[in-house]
Amino acid sequence: MSGNLKLDIFIVGLMLIPIIIQFVPVVSGLFINSEKKTHFSVISFPPSIYIIFLSGLGNNLLGQVIVGLAFIVFFGSYAAALSYLVRANKVAK
Repeated sequence: MSGNLKLDIFIVGLMLIPIIIQFVPVVSGLFINSEKKTHFSVISFPPSIYIIFLSGLGNNLLGQVIVGLAFIVFFGSYAAALSYLVRANKVAK
């Protein structure tokens, strides 16, 4: 997986996830419920970013699977955090 493709996936995910969470409340609820069961952590952000961009994995099939899982961990944590922020914003109003 080339660096440009990883960056493209990363930027598209960063742009689309907030839009989806804001305009599809069901998705936000699903992330909040799944986070209560699996306990995503902010600690997973740095390792997942390292695996995606700095590790050099992605040249073979196993590396691509590991990079794909790192994307899932990062975007799952990101979406759960945004879901909590949206819910807290609604409660504060």
